[in-house]
Amino acid sequence: MYLFYTNFRLLTVMLCSLLLNIVFCTVSRAQITRYVSMTGTTAPAAATSWATSTTDLQGAIDASQAGDQVWVASGVYKPTTTTNRDISFSMKAGVAIYGGFAGTETALSQRPTVNPVSATGRFSTPGSSTLSGDLNGDDGPNFTNRNDNSYHVINNPASLSLTNTAILNGFVITGGNANNSSVGGAGIFGGGILNQRLNSPSLINCVLQNNQADNGGAIFNLDNASPGLINCLLQNNQASYGGAITNSVSSTPRLTNCVVQNNTAVDDGRINGSGYGGAIYNSNNARPVLTNCVLQNNTASSGGAIYSINFNNLVLTNSVLWNNGGEKTINNINNSSVTASYSLFDNTVTGYSNGPGNITTTTSPFIAATSVALAACSPAINAGNPLSITVTDGPYSETALPATDLTGSARITGTRIDMGAVEYQNPNGVPPQIVQQPVASSVICAGTTVVISVSVTGSSPAYQWYKSGTALTGIASATTASLTLTKPSVTVTAAPSATLSCTNPSLTLTAQASATALGWNSGGSTGQTLPVSQTGVYSVTVTNANGCTAVSNSLTISRDNTSPTVSISAIS
Repeated sequence: MYLFYTNFRLLTVMLCSLLLNIVFCTVSRAQITRYVSMTGTTAPAAATSWATSTTDLQGAIDASQAGDQVWVASGVYKPTTTTNRDISFSMKAGVAIYGGFAGTETALSQRPTVNPVSATGRFSTPGSSTLSGDLNGDDGPNFTNRNDNSYHVINNPASLSLTNTAILNGFVITGGNANNSSVGGAGIFGGGILNQRLNSPSLINCVLQNNQADNGGAIFNLDNASPGLINCLLQNNQASYGGAITNSVSSTPRLTNCVVQNNTAVDDGRINGSGYGGAIYNSNNARPVLTNCVLQNNTASSGGAIYSINFNNLVLTNSVLWNNGGEKTINNINNSSVTASYSLFDNTVTGYSNGPGNITTTTSPFIAATSVALAACSPAINAGNPLSITVTDGPYSETALPATDLTGSARITGTRIDMGAVEYQNPNGVPPQIVQQPVASSVICAGTTVVISVSVTGSSPAYQWYKSGTALTGIASATTASLTLTKPSVTVTAAPSATLSCTNPSLTLTAQASATALGWNSGGSTGQTLPVSQTGVYSVTVTNANGCTAVSNSLTISRDNTSPTVSISAIS
């Protein structure tokens, strides 16, 4: 009986295992790539090659399942062909959307370069796939003709529950205008992208520019929405709160190798209206993390770079805040803070906790005002967190970082990672190093020409010399040094006067000087005083302990030989 029960039980287990295997075999499916182009003619579900591509980007996304990819060729794609401003693109859980293709590639590695910034540190359009909210194609400069644009170019509602496996890679996102002020609506949040509750997609190699909103010109992250942005550029966006990004209600976005520049928070025209957070606005327990990022040339009435209110903490590591305008670059209100380490700030910035490795300077770390590439002698070079390492393919953290920077160049080319989004690239990969320093200080005589040199190793080093912390231009043979200029001084006086006479047949010249050696021009005497009984021009040369010499004033000694006059007269 026991044997029968055991065999029956074993048979049951085997049948269950067989059934499970059948189920698994039935469920498994191959990954599908769908293709989108401006010339496509196929229905989205069947667009499985460039030859059978579709023009319907959203349809291709909707037809895909987790693990699928959507490849998008060059062109401008809009959420709708109508004028309905409520229609937006939406991502999908587990689906990777890649832009920037020429339309002939058979492998992702064949896609053209999609880095948002060139090697010179300036804007470079990634590929040529653009998602635009300019429904009528009539956007003008300075955010004119925007009232007919989509409220959001991309809207990820709470129902999507996106994780980092939902990927958007290689797109320009532009033309969103979230200006719908209806009560309770989301139409005022995130002109470029609105990530609602718990949506945390990955944005890689993307440019978000020329988007507008009341809150979060480029991106609005709401209620635990915590996207990851890697190698992205956010520029020329505008909002009343958060010119580029607004993070609200426990959102924790992570930005790595990103540049946020030339964004503006403007007065919204309401009572007490003002612009808050030229680059980033945080509210209600937001916790953004920025690693190897640059916040540059952003402006706002308050918080030119960062404005935080109500229990927020923003973390900066290996980052640069430079030339952001406004009342304060960082403005923290009601238990908000910025925690910074291994980051560089211009000397006007306050409002951050001064952790290890921070640098404050008056000298720009960049090669130009419009660039984020580091200058050859930038203090940001080899100044990042010494614990930072690079990893080829995630997951990333504050110390485990992408192997390439915003330009696509290698990270950590020197002794340790640089600050900022662009790693300094020595032409041959050998960082310059000073192996022989100039003397710490020198005592010289006034008028002496001094040559101070250094010995440098490395490939084709460039030089920038400084005097008292100020960069010198047009000088290639001077270095920072403390030079003590000591010039002796001497004055010669005569007593009782400078005139010899019958009553004063001699006089004494005195050299008023602090010196180790004196020499009168009349020869012979080396003392501080000189008896004189002959007319002439007298001076003295003095030498101090440093060997520096000085010549006194010349004193002319004359003689008064005028005879006294006398007359005799008779007195009767």
